[in-house]
Amino acid sequence: MAADSWAWDFGVEDESTDVSVLETPVYTYQDTGYYQITMIAQPGASCADTAIQTIAVLPPLELALSLEDSYCQNGTMFFSVEAAGNYSGNAAFDWTFPPGSVPEGSEEEFPGIIGSTATGIWDGLLRVDNHGCEISAQLPVEVPVLPVADISLASEPCSGYTLSFFSES
Repeated sequence: MAADSWAWDFGVEDESTDVSVLETPVYTYQDTGYYQITMIAQPGASCADTAIQTIAVLPPLELALSLEDSYCQNGTMFFSVEAAGNYSGNAAFDWTFPPGSVPEGSEEEFPGIIGSTATGIWDGLLRVDNHGCEISAQLPVEVPVLPVADISLASEPCSGYTLSFFSES
């Protein structure tokens, strides 16, 4: 028998207005926590059926990325990135950096120093999974074309004490 009436209780203790008789209700919780939801299909009928389910109400995930430091050393750009948000200590992290970076990815919240010779502007990507909810964010990182120093002698070394030089960089 298909139900044509319903009785919902959304599990808020000491609350009498957390109920509905709609087939597909929407309820807004005032706080996070675990709630026992009860739904009776065909309440008051001899063949009524009851379903009970415990749900977790969690705050929405938020995630922000920031570039904390960058420097060049021996032709490689190094940088560090940080994540901040309202995820829990049980969150799983999945960083992706451009090909050629060391490392190319990380499962740590704070992946440390990343080195890259891949010039251009590219996105560092972080995916966070927290209690089965997922959020991702991108952080544009610029790796400039690095200068290459090269010196040429513009005059002959036998022309005296004054010599001319120029940069081929």
